[in-house]
Parts: sequence; C-alpha cells; structure tokens
Amino acid sequence: APMIQSELESNSWIYCAVRPYGRIHVLLGKYCNAIAWVFLAAATAVSITSQFVTMVEVGQFWQVAMVLILLGCMTYGALFALMAVLFPNRAMVVAVVYTIVFEGFMGFIPATINQLTVQYRLRSLLVGWMGWTDQLPTEWLLSISGAPPLQDVFILIATTIGLLGISCFFIGYREYITGRHD
Repeated sequence: APMIQSELESNSWIYCAVRPYGRIHVLLGKYCNAIAWVFLAAATAVSITSQFVTMVEVGQFWQVAMVLILLGCMTYGALFALMAVLFPNRAMVVAVVYTIVFEGFMGFIPATINQLTVQYRLRSLLVGWMGWTDQLPTEWLLSISGAPPLQDVFILIATTIGLLGISCFFIGYREYITGRHD
C-alpha cells in the first residue's frame, strides 16, 4: 500500500514523474513486483502445507489454490494500489482498516454488501471448483455466489482492470508534494 509514499520519501518521485508516463510506469511496475512477491510467498506456503491436507485430493486443492492466489493477488494488489494513489501518506492505515472492516467483517454478513468484497468471489470459486456446494449447510450458501465460476473470474479480472485504470488516471493527474516545508 505505501508504494507512492516510499517514492516520495526517497526523492525518486521527481525523476519518475518528469518522464513521459513515468508515474504510470512506476505504479504498474510496483504493482507487478508486489504480485510476484506475494504470489511466490503464498504459492510456497500452499505447496508446503497442502501435503498435510487430508480432507481433499491434494492435487486438485493445490491447482485451485494456485489460481485463487493469482486472482487474489491481482485484485487485492489493484485495490491497494488505488489506496496508495488516493491516500499516499496513510495508505497502509487505510488498507488495514479496509481489510479488517470491509473484507473481514462485512464479507461474512449474508447480505448484498458481502457481494462487493473480493473474498466473496474467491470463496465462491473455491467452493465451486472443489465441489463443496452440496456439502455446505444451507445457511452458508448465502455467503457464496450462485453464479457460474467463469462469471466470478470475469468479475475479479474486470475489477482488477478497473481499479488499475482508476489508479492510473488519478496518478497521472494528481499533484504530490515531494518535499517537506517546515
């Protein structure tokens, strides 16, 4: 989340911002870097721990988890990049509050609001691809999408593209203070 603030603090923002589309390139480069690091860490963790899962087929679980990790990294990365653009000084605080309140608390409320969360789509894909729909209690079915999995994937990818587009728009036209004036 603090991707813009780190550039402002290191005084490299001035050099990036004067280049044609330099701001957008910095944003997209940091976004890709974040996805790569988080995906590798999560993939390593799932690869190690999936060997100990006994309730499901390990190969199927691993494949589903890898796709969900990639989709989650892309979507959450775009969301946190937008937060970094809009709130450069407090991006980490906004990201933590968003994650706890919106994704954590409201994501499990069986109402329309939970459909706006990223985890709703990821949870729906997990249940659908693992074939757990028939095994869940009926009250839990309210917290997953009844849509086809391809629709949930499309929504996640469209959300990612939309959030990155909004981030690129704002970073291209927003003024950032590069020095402190005491």
